[in-house]
Amino acid sequence: MMRSYGITPLMAEEVGPAYAMVRALYPGIGLEAWRAFARPLVGVSRPEGPAIVGMRTEDGYLCGLFAYRLEGDFHHERILVVDPIAVLDLIDAEPAIRSMMAAIESTAARLHCGATRVGVRGAHAALRKLLADAGYAPEVTIFTKPGLRVGKA
Repeated sequence: MMRSYGITPLMAEEVGPAYAMVRALYPGIGLEAWRAFARPLVGVSRPEGPAIVGMRTEDGYLCGLFAYRLEGDFHHERILVVDPIAVLDLIDAEPAIRSMMAAIESTAARLHCGATRVGVRGAHAALRKLLADAGYAPEVTIFTKPGLRVGKA
């Protein structure tokens, strides 16, 4: 049987339950860090975001998340930036990832973006392969230097 997925904005009451998925893919992210990231992005009614979108199976099980924002870009003019992305479908991850990518690309088209940039972190080998198969290619190298947060030692 072919699974179907629904894509809708993540609701405030889903932030806690969604943490299990975030934690499975990003074990270094604590609950408070996730809540601090998610809180301003849930319940957003602006179609241009930023927002967190949840992907659900036909029976309502949350199996994917992506956060997006729009950025100006001198090369592409307007770009949909997606990061982080989490897909956990224990039955078959590939169709779930394909469904999420279709939702991301339809969001970019609806928002008249010249490009879509998807951040891939950690052990997302399946996502990397599907992105490459779909025509995505590395475009820029981003260097990150973690720093001290204000008020943290």
